[in-house]
Amino acid sequence: MTSRWARWTPRSAALGSLVYAAVHAYWAVAGPPRFPGPGESFLPEGWAPVAASAVAAVVALLVTVGWDSRPVVRWSLAASGWVTGVALLLYSFMLPLSLLTVLGALFGAPVRRADLAVLLAQGSGATTGVLAVAVAVVAQRRARHACPACGRIHGRSPERRTDPSPWWAYLGGYGAVAACLLRLGAQLPDGFRMSLSPGTTRAFVLTFLVLMVLAGTVLPLALAHRWGRIWPGWVLPLAGRPVPRWLVLGPALFVGAGLTGYFGVGGTTAWATGRIPGASGWFLPVTLAAYTVWGLGLLVAAASYLALTRPVCPTRATGGDEPEPSHPTGMMAG
Repeated sequence: MTSRWARWTPRSAALGSLVYAAVHAYWAVAGPPRFPGPGESFLPEGWAPVAASAVAAVVALLVTVGWDSRPVVRWSLAASGWVTGVALLLYSFMLPLSLLTVLGALFGAPVRRADLAVLLAQGSGATTGVLAVAVAVVAQRRARHACPACGRIHGRSPERRTDPSPWWAYLGGYGAVAACLLRLGAQLPDGFRMSLSPGTTRAFVLTFLVLMVLAGTVLPLALAHRWGRIWPGWVLPLAGRPVPRWLVLGPALFVGAGLTGYFGVGGTTAWATGRIPGASGWFLPVTLAAYTVWGLGLLVAAASYLALTRPVCPTRATGGDEPEPSHPTGMMAG
């Protein structure tokens, strides 16, 4: 019994990749829209995203039609899916900044139509990249002979939320916390003075700082510890129920990928090649390193959380495998 996720993901990825490739092929020939600086991406535009999305579409189509009966083909498709998916995600790594620009409208900051256009373009690239990675996971599961219903390798994969996190999940989670504290500590000599760009309100900056601290402390710890998977006893209305997995996974993957792509790839490359004016001294390399470790730590801990919070395998479900939610929406499937 193959899961619905494994059936619809390659089809969706094939369609999305073909549309993305067609749009960018048209832009490569006729010229792209006038996006606000620095444009859709810092990486080479033109035919580069077309090639990546075209390969992603081919991989998805081959997985959809089942043209992967031999292990070497499955591993090849999985590797191709990972490469193209990561490439598209890196191409769209400016998405978090564009999203913050648009969300600033909630606090009175001006938003132009061009900002919405670049957000749509980058969001499409990131979505296509995520779908390509999902197809790679499907092909990888087939290559590893994982359970078609849940994706586990029974006997080696965690079977329930109450199983302990592996050591590397704690390393990633606490590494992210340490990197967050390092980033905040680097600001101490400046006294945490807020530099407001035109149109940005103090309420927006304060909200951003609060969310930033939560994403660097509570979020990574929730990924590593049991209380991030099962509501702890002090959360009285929900105590003992499963935490909806995407309530934690969604922010972790978004922030982790955003920090790694924007600062780890884009920022470090720009700093190393001298494209950041006035970037002398210790502050920039320290903050870039802190953001990068922070993002990677979130992604590492999220990988463990993703495995631990899979729904109980329908072919092996037994009583007591999972804390039963008190109502049908107590646990999100995925």
